[in-house]
Amino acid sequence: MGDEKFNIHLNVAGKYYPLRILRKDEEKFRKAAKLITDKVLKYRESYSEGEERDYLAMAAVDLVSELVDLKNKKDINPIVEELRDLNAELGDFLKNEQQHS
Repeated sequence: MGDEKFNIHLNVAGKYYPLRILRKDEEKFRKAAKLITDKVLKYRESYSEGEERDYLAMAAVDLVSELVDLKNKKDINPIVEELRDLNAELGDFLKNEQQHS
């Protein structure tokens, strides 16, 4: 059921954009549009002398920097696992050394 495509109109910063998306992705797209709109409003309030495209650009930079942070946090998991394994091996090694002393 969620694999069927349909048309929506997303409101991004006061302008509507037509999209054809999977039904299962509708909530994700609407949340994304709201996040962009909220960021644009924040920049409009902070920098009243800018143009709409400036606010959109800053909102994009802001949101993508958050995405980069999330990807960096995600990428650390293999390192953490490896450190846990090394810590366990070191603990076993030290335990064996104490038994042989």
